[in-house]
Amino acid sequence: ERKPITQPSPACMQAAIDKRDNSIITSWTAFGSTGNTALSARRDALKAAWNLTDRKERAKATGAAWEAFKKTSRDARKMFNEGRRTAWKQFYTDRKGCRAQGDDNSSEGADSQL
Repeated sequence: ERKPITQPSPACMQAAIDKRDNSIITSWTAFGSTGNTALSARRDALKAAWNLTDRKERAKATGAAWEAFKKTSRDARKMFNEGRRTAWKQFYTDRKGCRAQGDDNSSEGADSQL
């Protein structure tokens, strides 16, 4: 005797999509906010550096401003990517529970371009 084919649950998939995308949106918002803060800090530090009359001190201050900006930018990107990957990993688990693996053509790769 054959088992009946179980249909995917639309409500379950809708909830899984909400959960995934809301998580990615939260990570993206945090990334943008961190980027804005980093840019503001860089701007202010560079402007302050240009108030220094000693050329060596100014060069040191501008270099420090750029390094701080690069580090904050790298850290923010890393946190966003980790949040994005975690959201997708959870989605794959949720999708299995919805019995929709073969019926869903979601692509994690599309979000890797964010």
